[in-house]
Amino acid sequence: MTLTVAYHGGTRYDITSGTHRVVTDQPVEDGGQDAGMSPVELFVGSLASCVGYFVGRYCDRHQISTKGLCIEAEWTMAEQPHRVGQITLAIQLPHRITTEHSERLLKVAHGCTVHQSLVVPAGVAIEIPITGRINHRERRGGMYLRNQVAIGGAVLALLGLMSFPQLSCASDQARAKEIIQQTCVQCHRLEGQPDSRFNLKAPDLIWAGSKYKRPWLIRWLTGKEAPLYAKGYRWDLTEVSSKHPMVTE
Repeated sequence: MTLTVAYHGGTRYDITSGTHRVVTDQPVEDGGQDAGMSPVELFVGSLASCVGYFVGRYCDRHQISTKGLCIEAEWTMAEQPHRVGQITLAIQLPHRITTEHSERLLKVAHGCTVHQSLVVPAGVAIEIPITGRINHRERRGGMYLRNQVAIGGAVLALLGLMSFPQLSCASDQARAKEIIQQTCVQCHRLEGQPDSRFNLKAPDLIWAGSKYKRPWLIRWLTGKEAPLYAKGYRWDLTEVSSKHPMVTE
C-alpha cells in the first residue's frame, strides 16, 4: 500500500492516495495559509475516525442507531521530543445503550486498526535514495515481490520466517509448506483482497512479514511473546480466543 505527499508551496503538502486527495497546511499564525488541517490534526483525526468506523460497524450489527454518532477528540502536546503526548476520545451516542453494549463498544474502539498501530508501534523507515530519486527498476522489482506475496498466499514469507536450521532441506521446507496450507488457512487468509477486520476470523497473512520484524515473529510463534489479541481478534465478540499453535526451534 502506498500514497504520495507532494509539496505545493509555503507550508502546504497534498496527500494523494488513489483517487483521493487531502490537503495539509499550517495555521496562519505558524506561517501557513490554513488551507487544510495540520498533520497533527490529521493524525488525531485518523485515530478518531477509525474508532468511529469500528463503533459504527458494531452498532449496525446490533441494531443500534448511529444517527448522531460522533467522536470528540482532545489532545495535548509533550516535549523531549516534541510530540502528541495524550489523546482523549469521547464516543457520543445521543441515546442510551445498555451497560453490556457500552463495555463491548469500548473494547471495539480500542481494537481499531489505528489505535492498535499505536499500541504495537509500527516500524518507520525514512530513507533518502542515493541518486535523489527512486530507482524505478528496483521499485518495479519490489512491486513484483509484493504482488507475489499477495497472490502466492504468504507461504513463501512464512517459510522464510520459520527457516530454522533444521528446515534446511527440501523435504523439511515442503513439510513446512504443507503445515501452513493445512493448518494456518483454518483461521488466516493466505490470498485475496483486503477486507474489514469484522469479516475475518484472524489476521490476514496476505502481507505476512511486512508488519513485524522476523526476530519478534519467531519469538511469538515459539510462545515467548504475549498474545497480541488476548480477548480474540474480533473485539466485538465475547468468545475467549483459542491458544495459537506454537512451533519449536
